[in-house]
Amino acid sequence: MSTATATKTKKTATAASGKKTAAVKKTAPPAAQAKAGTAPENAEPEQISHLDIVSDPTLVYRDPMNAREDEFAAPGRELLASVAAIGVQEPVHVRPDGNGRYTVFKGDLRTQAQIVANGHAAIDTEAKAKAEGRKVRQPRKLKAIIHHGLAGSAHDAEVYLLSFIENKHRTNPSADAELKAYDRLLEITDSKKLDEFGRTLGLTKRGLRAAKKAQKLDQRALREAHGVGYNLEQMADLAEVSDVAGAERRLHDAHEKDLTEGKGGSGHWEHAMAALRQKAQNDAAKKATLRELRESGQLLTAPYSYGERPKYRRLADLTTALGDEMTEQRHRECPGHKAGVDDEGNKVWHCEDPKKYKHLVRPEAQEPKRKKTEAELEEGRKVRACNAAWRAAKVPREKAVQGIVRASGKLPDEVAQYAIATAVNMRSFFTRYLERRSTADVMRLMGKQVSGAEVLAEVAPGQVSKGREMHWLFALVSLAQEHAMREPKSWAHLHVQQAEWLLLLERYGYTLSDVERKAVERHRPKTPDQESPAPESEQQQTEPETGASAGADSAPRAGAEQAAEQESAAAA
Repeated sequence: MSTATATKTKKTATAASGKKTAAVKKTAPPAAQAKAGTAPENAEPEQISHLDIVSDPTLVYRDPMNAREDEFAAPGRELLASVAAIGVQEPVHVRPDGNGRYTVFKGDLRTQAQIVANGHAAIDTEAKAKAEGRKVRQPRKLKAIIHHGLAGSAHDAEVYLLSFIENKHRTNPSADAELKAYDRLLEITDSKKLDEFGRTLGLTKRGLRAAKKAQKLDQRALREAHGVGYNLEQMADLAEVSDVAGAERRLHDAHEKDLTEGKGGSGHWEHAMAALRQKAQNDAAKKATLRELRESGQLLTAPYSYGERPKYRRLADLTTALGDEMTEQRHRECPGHKAGVDDEGNKVWHCEDPKKYKHLVRPEAQEPKRKKTEAELEEGRKVRACNAAWRAAKVPREKAVQGIVRASGKLPDEVAQYAIATAVNMRSFFTRYLERRSTADVMRLMGKQVSGAEVLAEVAPGQVSKGREMHWLFALVSLAQEHAMREPKSWAHLHVQQAEWLLLLERYGYTLSDVERKAVERHRPKTPDQESPAPESEQQQTEPETGASAGADSAPRAGAEQAAEQESAAAA
């Protein structure tokens, strides 16, 4: 027999399927050593596991890496009766503990049941058996698959993984127990093995790491999230924003939308999370600013009433006695220097009593304050909500672009042609962005590490890999588009080129948010039965103006767009 054949004969398969395997060894067989109550020493490397018989089940005890949640669980009545009648039929999985005994990580309850059954058999009598119409019970040996290759603490993570998979399939653990198991696995697993173990469980490394965050959910929220099918990352997301009012309902609706669309993506979820993270960030900033103002005695506490004009005024409404602009710096020494806090946590400086402290009110701010109608108030709330949603949508859009520019392989032809056309035609939004001369954003978008010294540095030729040139160009174009759409009210007067950008992303898997869908609707290509002549104002559109940087190459917007923008600004 050749060496290769002998080696092949000695190798054995693990017994996850419960099949018997044979271990060939020239020294005393492992079975004999097990009967003697000692674990085999110096096991050959290929003898990772083998089916054996442990003559004394009391030599087996629970492995510290057994993943079953209740370590004090006892075998039930049915299991005890079954093992007493026919013994343990499915082998348990054990590993040597180095002290002549074994630890069980799969089959602890079956092992306990056999120990109990053997105890009863030891005191059984012929008279009792005859009276019960059965044979006299005899102590039974324990069928076990002994994993010599898993002995020692270096294999704890692998043992825990095997035990967890067994328990998950057998008992369908609660969401809380499953999260704790993932967290435990994360604690004891070397980072190099996380990917391998994650694939075994059908999870990404990020999914495994999300388990720790997800444990912050209370039992009710955890049960509901598990019940509707949230994955680990979604549970972690929910835990992250659980303090935001309405977060559970908003995420549930987003999850339902993603399922209804049937694309297998999570676009609506990502938009909801971006908005909730922004709200959480704003709430935290507002809380911190209020605390700071209270501690410094600068918090504006005067009551606000629509019935009469309050005494306090914003500094933006005031001037000095000489008619100069009233800035925070100029007003700092005034006894009435107080601040309120806006929805984003920014300080809004006021004078508590301008008349008392000899400040002047701008003429345009002296108009009597008219109480807004309910329709005006509702319109204002709608505009503010759209502004917030537009700001929040930037995060999922950037993630969608990252998916395109960081993907392996060739850039899709349509995407590449879009980038080339933008650059070659020198569209004004693109050239204005290039004037910023900052490479840091495009490097981050492409997944490159950026240190402080590289913010103004040029991208070295070696950093652009061969075949990835178009990816870099598209990344640059995307940043130019995002810069042109940075104003919160861009949704109200979206230009055709900005709509084309959003529709391009949509064709490549991006899910438009509600405010984006509304903004692009009038620019969306019509189906044949919807074709109609375009309004003259749209035919005359050129490129949009973007703040103060708009140059002479940008034609004025159509009158209808200007009116819409003015109306939105007034409502806000």
